[in-house]
Amino acid sequence: MKSIVSLKFKKLPESDFVFFAEKVVQNMSSDAQFVSLKSSVDELKVRTIAFKTLTNDANAGGKLFTIQKNEKKAALDYQLTLLAKQVDLLADENEAVVVASGYEMKKTTAGRTIDEVDTPTGFKIDKVRKTGTLPLSWDKVLGAKRYDLERRLIGQELWEYAGFTAATSLVLTNLEKGKEYELRICSTASTNVRSDWSDAISAFVS
Repeated sequence: MKSIVSLKFKKLPESDFVFFAEKVVQNMSSDAQFVSLKSSVDELKVRTIAFKTLTNDANAGGKLFTIQKNEKKAALDYQLTLLAKQVDLLADENEAVVVASGYEMKKTTAGRTIDEVDTPTGFKIDKVRKTGTLPLSWDKVLGAKRYDLERRLIGQELWEYAGFTAATSLVLTNLEKGKEYELRICSTASTNVRSDWSDAISAFVS
């Protein structure tokens, strides 16, 4: 199956980027054919509101604001890209489904192949050296340009964006002590094609 959903929304200016995300949420929330993607659409709505609220804060500014804004935009971009892949799978090359979702069609050349990237292996928790943190590492994936991670507390349904890195290790911080987390990872190729998620691993935070 070839990919037919365009990712050109990544190049939109901030105001148009938010508008595009809101359009996708509205379209997919009101269309019964996307009910199987409800959890992903709900998560997109949460991240859209978070980014829009921050950018609309007239009193915000400074280095910290810029860092927070970039983090929330990256989280929103990540969810939009993830949902685009899910729409691709659901559509199964049916253009009408893509249009109904709010995403746009990709301009492709007949017979063009779409790059793929493997799911990271060797995903594990390394020796903890500081309370409230979890150091993670994994094996390098050929063709991957970055790795995205998600986390959630045991018992929760929705995954939370935990960050990304181009390296093969990352230390998660600001975790709740005495809680158990589930963690998972995927890799992203230079074409912004994502791998499947890894099997989840879990750990208590001391």
